[in-house]
Amino acid sequence: MIVVRGALSLALGLCAGAARASLDEVEQCQAIPDEIVFFGPSAEARPPRRVERYGAETRTLAANPEGYAGHGMSHFRNCSARPAGRRMQVLRFSLRSEGYFFPGVVNHIAIGLRSRLTGFAPGVHSGNERFQGRGIVIGSIAGGWPVEDLCPGPFPLVQPETWGRQLGVTRLWGQATAGENHCGPGLKDGQWYRFIVKADDASLRYTVYDDKGHMLRDHRFADVLTRAPDRDEIRGNSGYFVAVMCADADASCRSVPTWRLQLKDFKVSWQ
Repeated sequence: MIVVRGALSLALGLCAGAARASLDEVEQCQAIPDEIVFFGPSAEARPPRRVERYGAETRTLAANPEGYAGHGMSHFRNCSARPAGRRMQVLRFSLRSEGYFFPGVVNHIAIGLRSRLTGFAPGVHSGNERFQGRGIVIGSIAGGWPVEDLCPGPFPLVQPETWGRQLGVTRLWGQATAGENHCGPGLKDGQWYRFIVKADDASLRYTVYDDKGHMLRDHRFADVLTRAPDRDEIRGNSGYFVAVMCADADASCRSVPTWRLQLKDFKVSWQ
C-alpha cells in the first residue's frame, strides 16, 4: 500500500489523467492535510471557516474559497499520487462532530473518492452534477430522492452515494437500491468514529468503527447504476473531496448554530 501524505505531488507522471488535465487541475495535486476542522459561525460572530494542518503547519482558510454556490464548506483535490497499476483508492480518517447533527436539520457531509470536481450543480437533487465520484454521506438526507434510496433514521447515519454528470447517475444507495440494504450505522454527536472508504473502478466499500475499535458496519457493493461516460471517466479519476452541507437555503452553513466538525488522521492511499 502506498500512502500519499504531506509532500507535494505535482509530477505529471504521478497524477492520473495528467495528459488531459489543464494547468489548474494539475495544480490541485497538492499536499494532503493530516487534519481538517470545519467551524460554523462562532459566538464571536466569526464566519464559517476551515483549518487544515500539514504536519507542524496550520492554515486557516475561508469556508468556501472555491466560490461554488449551492453548498457550504469544501476541501478537495482533483488528483492524488496514483502509482502505476494501482486501482483501489483508500481514504482513512477519524470524525467527531460538535453541535452539527441535531434532530430536524438536514445537515450532512459528502465524502467522495475517484472524483473530479469542477463545480456543484445549482440543484442538488437534479440527478446530475458537475462532478463525479463514489463515496458516503454522513448525516441526514430528506426530500428529492426516491423513497427506496433513503435510509431510515435515527439520524445522523452513514449512507453510500455515487455522483455523476449524466442524468440519473447521482444516486443514494438505500434499502432497496439494487435489492440490498446499503445503509450504515447511526452516529452520535461528540464521539469519535473511524472510517475506511475504498473505491475502485466499479465498486465501493466502507467500514465504520466506534471509539473503542468495535466495527459498526463493513459493506461493499458493486456500482451497477453508473453508465458511460461517467463510468469510464471515473476509472481515470484520482481525486477526492469533503463537502459540508447545511440546512440554509443555499447550504452556506451560516444560519445554523455554532458547530464544529473534525477529521483527523486523514490519509489517502492506493492499493
